[in-house]
Amino acid sequence: MSAPAPERVRDFDETAGKLQAGGWLVYPYEAYGQLDRGEWNTELVKYLAERGIAAEVIDIPRKSVTVVVNAVAVPTRDQVVESIAAVDYRRVMGGA
Repeated sequence: MSAPAPERVRDFDETAGKLQAGGWLVYPYEAYGQLDRGEWNTELVKYLAERGIAAEVIDIPRKSVTVVVNAVAVPTRDQVVESIAAVDYRRVMGGA
């Protein structure tokens, strides 16, 4: 099964939409820019909970990514691994 390429999401509303549609997100650490990653993730989970979306935030420091999933529609391990590999590929190729 092929995983979709990781998507860049700019705000909480867009994140909620992706998760409600059964997607998941892989945020490379560099995507946070100047934002405090932990604070942003905490605020994201609160925002999603207020909208009835049970989200899980999984930090993977070894790969320098954060994975956000809808707890009701969790992707397979292989899908997450493929998505992280796509982030790594973009990093190597200099993609945004």
